Amino acid sequence: MNLFSAWQLWIDKHPQLEKANLFFFAEMMLQADVKLHSKMSYGAPFIYRLGPVGYFSIDKKRGLYFGFYWGKLLLECDEHGILDADERKMVKLVYLNGKMNDEAFIGSFLSLLDVALKLDQEKYGK
Repeated sequence: MNLFSAWQLWIDKHPQLEKANLFFFAEMMLQADVKLHSKMSYGAPFIYRLGPVGYFSIDKKRGLYFGFYWGKLLLECDEHGILDADERKMVKLVYLNGKMNDEAFIGSFLSLLDVALKLDQEKYGK
């Protein structure tokens, strides 16, 4: 069974979605830690470990993004400023369109993911 088959209905609802971009970042994240898994929650494709790490969605103007669930706690670790610090209180977004080949961006994204996984352990670990 395809790992992303549960996400297929969401993907089909967004014809403007750059599917290769979504799959690239989702696969990269899922390979970063064996405990990470994907599933649909709240109508969005989520990545979970012990708790929610974040979700993928689309902004009509800026395209695909990943919303880090504990993003407000990642702001201090965002050396390269890839998190969008908007009015959302907890979740902070990272826009992904056109970033598949940007090695510096990918390194920054993986650094944030690493901190997010540590927060996940801290918040949801026993």
